[in-house]
Amino acid sequence: MIHNIQTVSNYIEEIEKLINNKHHNYYFRGQDDAFCNTLPAIFRSRKLLDNEDNLFNDFLMTDPQLFEKCRTNFERLALMEHYHLPTRLLDVSSNPLIALFFAVKGGQGNGEVYVYKDEPNPDKLAEMLEQRGWQNLIAEYKSKNKLTSHNYFKKNAFSNEMQLESSLARQSLADKAAFFQSIKNFYKLDNDYIGQQHKLWSHSYDSYFDDQDSDYFAEFKRDLQTLPFLRLFEEAKRDIPSFANKLNPLELIVPKIVTIKRMSRRMEN
Repeated sequence: MIHNIQTVSNYIEEIEKLINNKHHNYYFRGQDDAFCNTLPAIFRSRKLLDNEDNLFNDFLMTDPQLFEKCRTNFERLALMEHYHLPTRLLDVSSNPLIALFFAVKGGQGNGEVYVYKDEPNPDKLAEMLEQRGWQNLIAEYKSKNKLTSHNYFKKNAFSNEMQLESSLARQSLADKAAFFQSIKNFYKLDNDYIGQQHKLWSHSYDSYFDDQDSDYFAEFKRDLQTLPFLRLFEEAKRDIPSFANKLNPLELIVPKIVTIKRMSRRMEN
């Protein structure tokens, strides 16, 4: 739904209508007319995406002292985002007035404020999965959604999951390509598994990695022992030594909302 806002008071009125809905938490992103989409900057250019690991590591080496307070790759990535390096992160705010500021601060035309809520749109998710031939996977997410009525997307900045996904930024193009091909193969396996067995992989996730028996997903378990996965796990362990060589591929599809700590006075301002 698109609202055409002409005044600040009108903007506040529309925001208050949303905030009065206690069933969700809302987040806001303001963009001026220089932006053509809401993709994270690294995904707006194939050249940038192909060189993501070099951008990350070169920036890190340029000013190592800048990152002294960073404990994880996620925090390093967040600080790089703040200093305008193209990253896989997208800035949002729980304050709609901050979003409004960024929508009008620099453009010559109409700015935009995008509103996000902490619950997935099941129709959009189902459409996306169906386009890729994984229509049965929607059952995995519907099952999870029934268990979490709030903060579906909200994640801990220090979690193993966020460390794993942010560590992807430091992997080579070849390793990322092999990694995501394995993940896509898993999605197809799970899609077929749900259709044939009428079971959900996520229901056995906790025991899956410890099960030594051959099973329907044995190919994916073997992939976890290949170099692209092992190098990713080792990168995660540099910051979190207790990190286990595990991942839930289903989590990679959905976005995450993460609150970061203020690592500099510039960020506080």
